[in-house]
Amino acid sequence: MHQNLNYKIIAVLLAVALWFYVLLTEENPIIERKLTVPLQPWQMASGLVASGYPDRVEVLVQGPKRLVGSLSENAITARLDLASVRPGTRQVPVVAMGADEVTVVRLHPSRVSVKVEQVASKTMRVEYLVLGTPPPGVMLGQVRLEPAMVRVSGAHSLVEQVEHTLVTVNAELAGLAESQVSVRAVNEYGMPIPGVKLEPGRVRVRVEAERKLDYKTVPITVQVTGVAEGWQVKSVTVEPAVVTLGGDTKVLAGVDYLAVGPLDLGKQEVSTHRETLELKAPAGLLLLDAKRAQVSVHQEPLPAPQVP
Repeated sequence: MHQNLNYKIIAVLLAVALWFYVLLTEENPIIERKLTVPLQPWQMASGLVASGYPDRVEVLVQGPKRLVGSLSENAITARLDLASVRPGTRQVPVVAMGADEVTVVRLHPSRVSVKVEQVASKTMRVEYLVLGTPPPGVMLGQVRLEPAMVRVSGAHSLVEQVEHTLVTVNAELAGLAESQVSVRAVNEYGMPIPGVKLEPGRVRVRVEAERKLDYKTVPITVQVTGVAEGWQVKSVTVEPAVVTLGGDTKVLAGVDYLAVGPLDLGKQEVSTHRETLELKAPAGLLLLDAKRAQVSVHQEPLPAPQVP
């Protein structure tokens, strides 16, 4: 009798356990999911650097739906254990670590080729490449870089390929404030060498400028047309009032003003008419500053004729 009671208790416990298992499995089934996660070197000896391996690997994970469904890439860690790897090209297994209650089922690829090299470095002078054209009437002067030297470091085979460290200088900025420009490491053919570190990665660049043309500042005059009958122009305001021209001394000597227009009022009976006009330099000369002028024409009705 006592033995039968024990069997009944065990049967009840098994039934309850089975009920809980079925309940949990139906509400939160075990599922699989593929993730693409970053691949990182791990435990590499000092003075060595690894290259040539893929940035990411594919991981198949398995676990409860409530966890796997919301799993982020950062929750799975994929590593290359390089603790005992010597310099050279090696096949290294990929190791992945899952999260709580989540199991890594498969990795692709499970092994990768890794090139391990000694770290190398060298100090190089920064060179510059000028692009674009300077503003009219300006000649490029000295290009100043600060600092003038950078340190190139990385895998020995990559550092050896670096023949130049370059910055690109915009000629249009000649004579303006200095700018911060990124340094590029390139080979003998001017192709960039990725994977090397430059210290510093940016340098300050200042392009000095010299005027190569004579210049002259002259007033701007405006020809006004289309005044309404019975109205008269009281005043014309131009902003800016003057403009600087550049060019040959003899040509500049024959220019005393810059004429713009005509500005047609269109017979409008308004007290003020405003319009922006394009400035055009006389033949053989250049505009060195303003390219447009804001013109304001103030007009008023003619006074009524006096009756004798």
